[in-house]
Amino acid sequence: MEAILCDGSALHYWRTHVGATASTLGRGPLLPKRRGRLCVDAPSAAIVRNVKELGLCGDGTVCLLVGKTSSKRKLKGARVRVISSEVPSRSLVRVTGDLYVVTPELLFLMAASKLSLVRLLELGHELCGTYRMTSSGPTYNTEPLACVSSIRSYVKKAKGIRGRERALVACKYLADNSGSPAETALSIMFRLPLYYGGYGLGNPLLNHRITLNKGASRLLGGQMTIRPDFYWSRARYPVEYDGTLYHSTKAENDADERRRNAYAALGMGVTVVKPRHLRRIDLLDEIAGAIRKNTGIRAYRLPANYAEAHYRLFMEACRYWA
Repeated sequence: MEAILCDGSALHYWRTHVGATASTLGRGPLLPKRRGRLCVDAPSAAIVRNVKELGLCGDGTVCLLVGKTSSKRKLKGARVRVISSEVPSRSLVRVTGDLYVVTPELLFLMAASKLSLVRLLELGHELCGTYRMTSSGPTYNTEPLACVSSIRSYVKKAKGIRGRERALVACKYLADNSGSPAETALSIMFRLPLYYGGYGLGNPLLNHRITLNKGASRLLGGQMTIRPDFYWSRARYPVEYDGTLYHSTKAENDADERRRNAYAALGMGVTVVKPRHLRRIDLLDEIAGAIRKNTGIRAYRLPANYAEAHYRLFMEACRYWA
């Protein structure tokens, strides 16, 4: 085995590799076949050069993984990390020849030793979501690279690897099927408990498919299902994120009205979140209050440092808007 891409190089690969999905990973040449230590040669300048020629260096730095400290090298244009513990099976996938990349699950685990909880949750939502963050901006309607259960299962098996405890904590607040960075920011704010400065609104489903009755289907031109951005299933309460920055066209307004009427035909109210709610904490607090009221989720006593933790979380999770 010649080289293993990790960290930024692995993330760049998974973000840009056309056709990469969790299902194709399941059929790919995943190694090792059994739990064991990584067997990889010490990296060389030639390896760094070859990876750059393949366009897999992301931010310009080639990130490589080795299995023992003695294999670590200082190389120009490269960062080398070591995992000397045994790794679970199915930790690597072949890119080409003797070049491998860590799976999204191992990528998430390795990131846990470096990222804050919010940044780690952003990465996890992206890996389990239907968008990818590229250098030119988000690309949408992609297939997920992983799912929450696959990440959690992998992390539980990865005993002895740095970052495992933080990764297990993050898994509690991860969600499948986020469709955009804005949905991810809202998911983090909604899901994180009061202790972290979040709203503690439980675990809403993201882009969950709801079957329409005949009346609701007729309102949407015969459409058989609807997928709200957030859905509290026990309370049967949907929340939609409308990313429109400016005044909508008449057609868009009509479509929004039909969706609201379809929810009404299902006996559901709906809360709509706009970009302005991600810019001001007081406005997002109002949205959270409406969700709490309509879902019946109790507001427990706030921690003494909640205001400070809440503001800090908002400024990190919603930094692109706030």
